[in-house]
Amino acid sequence: MSPLSDLLTQARGDRSVRDVGRAVAKKYGVGESTVIPYFSGNHRTPQDRVLVALAKELSLNIGELRQVAGLPRGEREPYVPPTDANLLTERQRRLVDEVIRTLVDSMYGGEHGMATLKESGASIEAGEDQKTDPATESGGAVRDITRRITNTRGVASDSSNELGEAPPMAARRGGGKSEGRKRREQQDRDAEQDE
Repeated sequence: MSPLSDLLTQARGDRSVRDVGRAVAKKYGVGESTVIPYFSGNHRTPQDRVLVALAKELSLNIGELRQVAGLPRGEREPYVPPTDANLLTERQRRLVDEVIRTLVDSMYGGEHGMATLKESGASIEAGEDQKTDPATESGGAVRDITRRITNTRGVASDSSNELGEAPPMAARRGGGKSEGRKRREQQDRDAEQDE
């Protein structure tokens, strides 16, 4: 038994494990065979979508349940982006989703069931003792993603053009380089020749 299974067993009261498993499967789409091991402590790394379903079915606080499972408390409600996010293209929204996934993976190891972050609607916030600089974790993965974002007339875009959209206007006109970039490179070459 684990602290998580102890809490779940206590919360189920007189209900059988199978009864709870069937209810979770029917209401929340989490398989009964996935839920049952959580009561005996024989589960793998807890998946957030399973914890959310169990918390709802057993009327437990999801933050406390996550904490007992050894995960960050996160938030009760799903993350809702600001209304300005409606101005982003589908491509830009996917990039924001990837930044969120990368932050979670770099801060919490990536395999805490957080790959289902988007599906479960969960959001993560590190406590003071858990905070790290995600840009320095995982080989700077967050920095790599954010480096791909450029600002062209106030619109975020993926300058590496990995998602199939045209590069910013300045890059299209100048064969991939803006006039300013070309000018700076020429100034650098001129300065090197003067030395």
